[in-house]
Amino acid sequence: MVETNKINSSFDKAKAIELNHELLLGTFFSDLIKTPQYLQTYSNIPGEFCWEYILPTSETHLASDTASIYTPAILTERQNDLQFIDSWMLAEIPQKLEQPSSPFTFSVVNSKKEMIQFIDAFHQAYSGYQNNDPYGNLPEIYGKTLLTAFQSQKTKLKFTYLQDNAKKMIAVTAIATEQPYSFAWCVGIVPSWRNRGLAKTLLHYQKYYSSSKNCTFLIVQTLNNSFVEKLYQKNGFELFETMRFYRGL
Repeated sequence: MVETNKINSSFDKAKAIELNHELLLGTFFSDLIKTPQYLQTYSNIPGEFCWEYILPTSETHLASDTASIYTPAILTERQNDLQFIDSWMLAEIPQKLEQPSSPFTFSVVNSKKEMIQFIDAFHQAYSGYQNNDPYGNLPEIYGKTLLTAFQSQKTKLKFTYLQDNAKKMIAVTAIATEQPYSFAWCVGIVPSWRNRGLAKTLLHYQKYYSSSKNCTFLIVQTLNNSFVEKLYQKNGFELFETMRFYRGL
C-alpha cells in the first residue's frame, strides 16, 4: 500500500473514504451509520437491493482491508467467499485544466433512455463480453441498481458518457465531487473502442471536471488488477487502499 504522504500531506484518507460513501448513498446502499471507528452501510427498505458491510475508518482500524458484504437472494448462486477486490487510487489535480479535445462530446445522462444506454455500455465494459476480459466480471444487478437510483433521483452521481457518430455510447464514467475531493466510478470503454485513445481522453475529462469544481484530489475506485487500474497507475495514480468484498452468510 502506498503511503499517502508521498502524494500530499493534506490528503485525509479516512475523510475521503467517508465522503466516498456519502456520495454513493442511494446507489448500492441507502443508509449509512458513521462512528469514529467505522462506516456501516445498510437499507431499511424491504426488498431493496443493498450491499451491507462495515468498513473500518479510524487510523487504528485501517490496517484491516476486509469487509463483509451481504447480498440478497438474487445472488445466492454465488459462494460465500471472496467476491472481488476494489482498488482505490489517488492523484493530485492540476488546476485550471483545459477541456479535453476529442471528436466526440462528453454528455451527462438526463433521461431514462440514456441511463439504459449508459448501463448497457457499462456492462459491455465490465461483464465478460470477451473471454478473460481485463475489465473483470460484475453482476447484472449493478445496472439495475444504478437505474433505480437514477429514476428515484437519490444519487448524487453525474453519469457521463461519450457517443460515436452513430449515437452509441462508447465510454462511460460516474463522477461526484465534495471539495477538495473528486470521485470517479463506473469507468469503462466498450470492447470495440479499446486501444484507440479513449481511455486517456476519459481520464483527462475526469481531471478537467474535477478541476472545474475546484477539487484538489481525484480518487478512482475500480477492480483490483483490472485494465482500468493499470491504466490509471500508468498515468500517475497511486494505490492508497484496497477493499475486499466477501459474501456474508
